[in-house]
Amino acid sequence: MTVLPVQDVVSGWRLAPDGPMPAAWWPQELLSVAMLDEVTALPPAVAPLASTTTPRVIARASETHAGLVGQPLQTFQPGFITGAPLQLALSGPGYLPVTLSAAFGTEVNYPDAFLPVDLGVLALHRQPITIRGRTVSHTGMVRSGTKVSLDGFWRTLADLANPPASPNLVSLAVPLYAGRDTTATIASQPMTAGSQTKTLLRPGNVGDASVVLSDQLGLAVGGVIAFDAQDPGRAEYLAITAITNLGPGAAFAAAVTLAFPLTRPHAASATVTPMTLGAAGTTNTLSAAGRTGDVTLLPAAMTGLSAAPTPVVISGSGTPDEYNIASPISATSVQGNVTLPPVHRAAQLRLRAQHALEPVDLIRDVMLPLGVNALTVDFVFP
Repeated sequence: MTVLPVQDVVSGWRLAPDGPMPAAWWPQELLSVAMLDEVTALPPAVAPLASTTTPRVIARASETHAGLVGQPLQTFQPGFITGAPLQLALSGPGYLPVTLSAAFGTEVNYPDAFLPVDLGVLALHRQPITIRGRTVSHTGMVRSGTKVSLDGFWRTLADLANPPASPNLVSLAVPLYAGRDTTATIASQPMTAGSQTKTLLRPGNVGDASVVLSDQLGLAVGGVIAFDAQDPGRAEYLAITAITNLGPGAAFAAAVTLAFPLTRPHAASATVTPMTLGAAGTTNTLSAAGRTGDVTLLPAAMTGLSAAPTPVVISGSGTPDEYNIASPISATSVQGNVTLPPVHRAAQLRLRAQHALEPVDLIRDVMLPLGVNALTVDFVFP
């Protein structure tokens, strides 16, 4: 260490300065990710809100990037940084919220050297949109019973220069429980309600990974139970991973652990029904990865998925199977009113309207704008 004289002839003091601070001592970036709208391939127009559960770090976001900042050495001690977890949550107007998890790699020569985590580019998924409208003739006559269906779609704005892709989209009744890559599959999965109905003894709240049922008769690990199956807007279908007795026998209450946390609330005394599974249909591989919270999946083919609604099983990507109700983007008007299943992950849809009294089908191209959850489209036959 260099000793430097101080210009003080009276005291004769000398200054012995400290060595340089290690790289991990300084406030800096810990994690970063670039953000793009998957439809426009451009950064979001408004910076999302960023938050984190990682202690002693700060989440930040701009229109183009998001990440975590802090003093590494204040939070991660030498010998403990490798594999240390990081979490970043993003939510922005018009987009589905997303939670990113990462971990530090091997930090060679830490704390004298430090390498932040770079997650690359994150494609933000837009919120689903419900399309509804009226079906009428060119003279204004109501055309009840008109079938409106997806005839093709364009995934991105850049794709609009090309013909539409095949109409391989399905809308899920419950948002995707877990992310799925393009090795995952979706297949029809017959489910029949059993007779040994149970009830919830306490409310099933969003995020609960276990519930307490009135009994466990007819239940088994690996079986599927339906919550509020009589209400399509609230129903969930989840596999059982564990059963804990809360009484002296199967006829007494039991705590049931679920493959995924609940995504919808279910009141105390809500109906829970064991389901019997039939043979699954032909698997359809996903042509695009799905993320937790997505309502629309993009299968490469629609084998067994053309009827609405269809019970399905979604498998693969190293995640437990999940069960759902899937519908193609199609509906039939009642008294001239039609509502299509929610859809997103596309820039524009090509819709076809068909009615027995109309000699020519109506073709309408409908763009899905950012920031709306409902869109009114009138289908007027030529």
